[in-house]
Amino acid sequence: MVEDKFNSELQQVESSITTSKTIVGAIPFMSPELIQTPKEANKSSDIWAIGAILYYLMTGKYPFGNGLNAVIGISTAKLPVKPSLFEKTQFKGLCNQLWEIIGMCLQKEPKSRPTANELVREFSKVCYSLSERQTGQIKSFIGHNNKNRGFISCQDGNEVFFHIDSFYSYKEPSIGMKVNFAQFDGEPKPRAFPLLPIK
Repeated sequence: MVEDKFNSELQQVESSITTSKTIVGAIPFMSPELIQTPKEANKSSDIWAIGAILYYLMTGKYPFGNGLNAVIGISTAKLPVKPSLFEKTQFKGLCNQLWEIIGMCLQKEPKSRPTANELVREFSKVCYSLSERQTGQIKSFIGHNNKNRGFISCQDGNEVFFHIDSFYSYKEPSIGMKVNFAQFDGEPKPRAFPLLPIK
């Protein structure tokens, strides 16, 4: 799971916690002011961190790099290029909404970031399927030309169809891969959407 990788990497980053006793935190998620003028940092630094963490959870990468190399990127606060994964047709609407929130949180000037209440309102506008999730294993996948589709074996023995456009990952689906998905009606087989790989 992404959360497990997130927690594991936080513990392993050598520069996660400074020894100055004036700055404490994980560098990849620190705001510019927390690095430059830590005594002046306030709640808006937490808003920055939420944006950085959201970026990490959606991409598996830190928005400005890791360790001391991240300090330069954070100081300039130039928003990373939108990942190509965000452009997948089936995820585009949701990803664009979340990308806007990331951009709002990662503003260089603290006063330009939303407040906690404003951020809650922004997240409340994000809507996605609340359908029950289940796990399965990819049984087959044809990834050539425009086919890019396959079937998932469910725990109950049934099969579910999926298309690569519904697969949220930089990796290509592979036979035997464990996946998490919601199931919807379809002909001749039910359809999986969205489809997430499980580590």
